[in-house]
Amino acid sequence: MKAVFVLAALGAAAAAGFFVTQGRKSSFVPSKVDVAAVQRILSDKTRPWFQGHQVPPPPVMYTASAAPEAMGAFPDPPPRIPLMPADVAWHLAMGPKNVPKGHPFEGRPAMLLDMRIQSRRLISAIPSGLHVPWSAVSAALMGGPLKDLDRKTILIVYGEVYPYYETPLKIRNAGFDAVYCLEGGLNAWKEQGLPVETGTVEAYVRARDLEKALEPKELEPDPNAIGPAALKGLLDSGLQPLVIFVGDEMTYRSARIPGAIRIPLEEVKQRMEKEDRSRLIVVYCGCCAGRVAGLSGTAVTFLRQMNFTRLLHLEGHLKAWIEGGYPIEQN
Repeated sequence: MKAVFVLAALGAAAAAGFFVTQGRKSSFVPSKVDVAAVQRILSDKTRPWFQGHQVPPPPVMYTASAAPEAMGAFPDPPPRIPLMPADVAWHLAMGPKNVPKGHPFEGRPAMLLDMRIQSRRLISAIPSGLHVPWSAVSAALMGGPLKDLDRKTILIVYGEVYPYYETPLKIRNAGFDAVYCLEGGLNAWKEQGLPVETGTVEAYVRARDLEKALEPKELEPDPNAIGPAALKGLLDSGLQPLVIFVGDEMTYRSARIPGAIRIPLEEVKQRMEKEDRSRLIVVYCGCCAGRVAGLSGTAVTFLRQMNFTRLLHLEGHLKAWIEGGYPIEQN
């Protein structure tokens, strides 16, 4: 029923173009936007743009598990990434860019960045922004649309609600100092009556067909899989495998398998180049609940390409380890 509803909604849009814009053009002020209130918010010295575009990290971050399709629908914003209200984001990116003189945003371009998979974007998206799915951020920074983007750009990332928590941090670590999350995501944007665009039925069907073609591979048994109980037995046996966590630093600090080291996915090839190819290695992450195509699955692929021969991939990852009652380290 949900799929029928989606196609019916898309069918209501004209099929002549890839996207059809809904609502007023950006030169108009949407009825629910109070421009004077936006200016007051921009001038508020307690806001993150006056605090170096930073917010304090939470004392503990709990890792959420989700399938790739839901990676733009996390209910909580990424830690350490400040929020930007929808009307302020519209004012900066879609409307006139007049901010008070001397403001941290003065003279800086603004861009909205959609981090969802393509089919979700085709259902509804903010016009004139960038599209870089959460899984493609590293590639986009190295050779895609983010590589040559002016580092002074104010980047406002969004999903239906909030994107996968590690990806905005990757963007900020690449030199973009003003990275924000759209407060409330696309849902809040639409509640404000701000413009959106919808893809055609044909484009949506093509995107879903392409995404579904990958799903059987994700559901195939992983030949390197090891369950939490088996890994606990392995660690107790004294074999001392190298346990690698490829997720974010905050999760690693808040809860990790004893003895595990953290190697970010984009550093795996460099950091493991001099490692003994016959060493027993266990790889896990904290986000994907054991799906083969998660961050850790990609890391296993990298290591296999580097001719490592004794690779194990933890089923269920950090979530399954904790739920099994096995010990964790913290700092």
